[in-house]
Amino acid sequence: MDEKLRQKVFLRDGLCCRYCGKTTGPFQIDHVYPRSKGGETSLDNLVVSCYWCNQKKASKIGVWPTTSMDKESNKGLLQSVIFLYLFTSSMVWTMPSNNLIFEIFIRVGWMIYTILVMQYIYWILSHEL
Repeated sequence: MDEKLRQKVFLRDGLCCRYCGKTTGPFQIDHVYPRSKGGETSLDNLVVSCYWCNQKKASKIGVWPTTSMDKESNKGLLQSVIFLYLFTSSMVWTMPSNNLIFEIFIRVGWMIYTILVMQYIYWILSHEL
């Protein structure tokens, strides 16, 4: 398996086992439909798996990864969004400006951004955090 394909699998799945949801390694790339049974080495047939799930699954057919990694990945995503929002909000409201139009533009833009962030947080929370 080439390195670019491995990177794509890790980018898609993150550091999270697709079978058990574990976020601590060691991680391996697993063929969902085993190579020994004719499975392809393609992005659609590869997932990130922890060592133990990969060993337990071995070359079995019919053991499918979960499509929901929401619980662990959304927690980290939510924490990142809230941190960035709070960090940047303090900069926006304390930024000195001599130009009233520029200041109004920044503050209105910030309010729109706030609404979008809140909608995004709601979306994350509504997907089984």
